[in-house]
Amino acid sequence: MYLLRLNKIQVYIKVLLIIFLFPLLFLFPLGTIIYILLLIIFTSNKFCVSIDSFLEDKIYSSGFFKKSKGINIYKETLINYLEDGELSSEEKEKLNNIIQEYNLSDKDIEKCKNIGFNSFFTNITSDRRISEDERLKLIKIQEDLGVNIEDTNYSQEIFNKYYSLNQIEDGILPKVNIENSQLGFSLQKGEELYYVSRAFIIKNKLITQRINYSGMTGSIKIMKGLRYKVGSIKVQPVKIETLAVEDSGVIYLSSSGFHYLGIKKHFDFPYTKISHLEIRDGVLYLYKQGKEAPFMISMSDYEVSLAVISFMLNK
Repeated sequence: MYLLRLNKIQVYIKVLLIIFLFPLLFLFPLGTIIYILLLIIFTSNKFCVSIDSFLEDKIYSSGFFKKSKGINIYKETLINYLEDGELSSEEKEKLNNIIQEYNLSDKDIEKCKNIGFNSFFTNITSDRRISEDERLKLIKIQEDLGVNIEDTNYSQEIFNKYYSLNQIEDGILPKVNIENSQLGFSLQKGEELYYVSRAFIIKNKLITQRINYSGMTGSIKIMKGLRYKVGSIKVQPVKIETLAVEDSGVIYLSSSGFHYLGIKKHFDFPYTKISHLEIRDGVLYLYKQGKEAPFMISMSDYEVSLAVISFMLNK
């Protein structure tokens, strides 16, 4: 950090020299030599160290700059310590020493802790998976820092998704605990529920985009205010196929199979009846054996549901 600050000072001095002393190149015969000498002197490490020492004593050590510096040091140190997902006793002591040295307030520390927690959560979700070890570390860090989850970038939806995907890859299906009264149907004895999601049944629908008019027409004047029209006009509607919502409901994936319970429709079948799955234009096309047309289903996310179906088909 010190070297970075020193480099910044050198850059600032060079800019000032270029702005204010550049005219020397044209005003005096020896202007170029004088300019180069001044540039070498004023951008030397020795001179810049002197400037930095002056700033350190007179400006950086003042209340505002000192606290700002302390906040940055605490934040960067905390993020660095959290890279391994743990805070040792020694690391906690060093963080407390920073707080005391720079007289940081609880409000200052709270912001840094939220940033540190966000940084760790971003790190463990970067591969779109959360392992059991990462889950335990996340809980421990939240407890050690004492952060309020609502003040962070933590997302329960993202956590559930990535944790479930990691479990499935490890050969463990996530289990959903919901009472039968909330499901809308009763699970059989011993039946397990793995996934629940709001869904929409989609259908193809023809709509009229425009109407084309064609044909030869004309008119013959018979008398003032009266004309006789001849010919004909052909009206041709132009239709396009679009997707429309046919029904809304909930999809349940259980140990017995695929279930859909909607306002108008209801269907379920074992996973072995699924012949093909594909996603096109954000819609899941599910083909069932013995049924020519696919079920067209729209959901907010498909990764976990498809992972569950793939697991059940390949087990």
